[in-house]
Amino acid sequence: MRVLAWHFAFVAAGALAAFAFATPAFALSLLLGAALQTMNFRGLFGLAQAAFANEARAASGFALRLPLLGALLFFAIRAGVDAAGLLVGLSTLVPAVVVAAWQARPRAAADVSGLPALAPDDPSWDQYSPWLARERETERSEDSL
Repeated sequence: MRVLAWHFAFVAAGALAAFAFATPAFALSLLLGAALQTMNFRGLFGLAQAAFANEARAASGFALRLPLLGALLFFAIRAGVDAAGLLVGLSTLVPAVVVAAWQARPRAAADVSGLPALAPDDPSWDQYSPWLARERETERSEDSL
């Protein structure tokens, strides 16, 4: 999975920078936050696959995932971890998702500027529904039934 590969790259870079320029408590909190986020993401990914496969465990898993993460965060903060480092660690997945989505984007469409198109005021546009991506169905009156 590309997202996790990018996630681990961002975590490694952040942890190295944190160990070099910040306190060890901040760096270890960053690693803890990244570990919690990785477990949360993997759990969400597995539950989404189960939900699309119509498995019964998906509903209970979705209901338990956030309270479990909240409890783990509560105990981590109560144990005295650096809250800023924990937040940075929890946030490393966001840029990983953005970069992976950018890499997986569809290729650019062919140049369509020279192709024929309807004029903007053409009455044929009224027969097309952009919401349904097809022509509108004609309404039949009760007299025609």
